[in-house]
Amino acid sequence: MHRGSGDNARILCYQRKVKHTEARLGGLWSVGFGGHIEPIDREDPLTQEHGLLRASALRELVEETGLTVGGTALKLSGFINSDSNDVSSVHFGAVYTISLDELPDSEDEILSTVSEQAEPHQAKWISVADLKNMTGEGAAPEGSSFEDWSNIAINGIY
Repeated sequence: MHRGSGDNARILCYQRKVKHTEARLGGLWSVGFGGHIEPIDREDPLTQEHGLLRASALRELVEETGLTVGGTALKLSGFINSDSNDVSSVHFGAVYTISLDELPDSEDEILSTVSEQAEPHQAKWISVADLKNMTGEGAAPEGSSFEDWSNIAINGIY
C-alpha cells in the first residue's frame, strides 16, 4: 500500500501487536496484509468485474485495514512462496501493490484508520529509500524486523 510513485513513494507499514493471534507474527512489521480466498468471494459482484484474486484482495483490504479502494488501484506485482517455516511452505501468495492515491483522506487519517483495526500495534509511512534498508534482522523501526513475506516483497518490488 503506497502513496506517490517511484523513489518518492511512501509505503504504509504496520507492526503487529506482540500478542497476535498467530504468535509467529507477533511484534513484526508488515508491508501488506494477507488472507484466503473464501467461498463468499465466488458470489461477490466484484468477482465478475475484477476476477476472483483481485476481488478477494479487495475484501481482505477492507477487513484488515479498514481501507476501501477501487479495483484498478491494485496492480499484480508477483507471487510468493517460501519454505522458511511450516506456515509459509503450505501457502502461495499473490502480491499486489495498492495505490492509495485515490483516497481523499490525509496520510494521518489513513494511519488512524489502519491503526483502529484489530491487528496493528502501530502504523507508519516509510519512504521507499528507507524501506530498502530495513529487511535485515532488527533493521525495521524500533529495532524490530519485517515478517518473512514482507522481506520477500520489499526485496522483489523495491
